[in-house]
Amino acid sequence: MKATPRFVRRLVAERRIAFVKVGRLVRFEASAVAAYIETNRGMSMTRHSYMTTGGMWPDGG
Repeated sequence: MKATPRFVRRLVAERRIAFVKVGRLVRFEASAVAAYIETNRGMSMTRHSYMTTGGMWPDGG
């Protein structure tokens, strides 16, 4: 995951990702990172798929 240290610190401060503190170090389980990525994954859409849905996003918005 390409993320800046500031972004990762913000995720920890806002408790948006599971972590474990070991002394002053912050550690993440690979499964916690994978779960964060999966829950925050955006939907990719091409112009063709947008047009074939009648100009509507798949969620109706």
